[in-house]
Amino acid sequence: MLLSMLFAPLLVQYNGAIARLLAPGYRNRRQQALEDVRQQDLREHVIICGYGRVGQSIARVLEDEGVPYLALDLDPTRVRQAQAAGETIFYGDASRRDMLEAAGIGHARAIVITYGNVQESARVLAVAKELRPQIPSVVRAHDDSQMAALEGAGADEVVPEVTEGALMLASQTLLQIGFPLSTVLRRVRRFRQERYSLFRGNFWGGSAPGEDQTSPRLYSIALGETAYALGRRLGDLELEKRGVQVAAVRRFGIRGREPSPETRLRRGDVLVLFGSPESLTEAERFVLHGEQEEKDVKGVEAV
Repeated sequence: MLLSMLFAPLLVQYNGAIARLLAPGYRNRRQQALEDVRQQDLREHVIICGYGRVGQSIARVLEDEGVPYLALDLDPTRVRQAQAAGETIFYGDASRRDMLEAAGIGHARAIVITYGNVQESARVLAVAKELRPQIPSVVRAHDDSQMAALEGAGADEVVPEVTEGALMLASQTLLQIGFPLSTVLRRVRRFRQERYSLFRGNFWGGSAPGEDQTSPRLYSIALGETAYALGRRLGDLELEKRGVQVAAVRRFGIRGREPSPETRLRRGDVLVLFGSPESLTEAERFVLHGEQEEKDVKGVEAV
């Protein structure tokens, strides 16, 4: 058991080389897969990485508009069934340089990455941008908490499906209660231009399966009579240095989003902060107890 734990990372890292040594047919099959993709010889097409429900929906839209596409997927059953139906899909790892080159990334109009895993998407994006830095790239994200990582990896457009779904539900709600279509479309356009800032962050309850417990979230802090932050301006607290942003201040039942740094805090105010769980914990200690008491609490915890 100990040996298997020691060797597992090496086996995963060098699985391709090991497979080539142990199975001579492995190289031939991979070369054949590359050749099958090259034979398409597409130009001005869209490369779709991942052919699940999202990838297939994108392919149908492109096909309906007469835009050629080439899809890559690692599910052999899906590839076989879709190929039998005449769809332009091939078995291949989109994070490999040779596969993207065979897919014609040098002549493609865009690349769309539909994976649900941020790390997988970032790997494909890194290779694609290395081969062709200027290729337009659209990447699927689960929600707005993943946007920064994917944009940092070079994505030109990140579409957070949960946030987009919420935006569509809100739009339909406005339409159903009588708002004119022009107003709804204008608001949707503004929300997207502002990079979904209105939807940035959520209040969390109990943890649910599949939730990333380290992802940023919203958190409310009520200022009582002894709070260190009372009478101080938001800008003087410099909460950004502690890794959090002030999303709003609630006073007398009225919530003000993106308050001014000149806002002076009063007893009864509620600070709404956005940040990681660790940063929020540190910021709450500082807001309520100040610098010295925060250090004392940390010292006690360390002991």
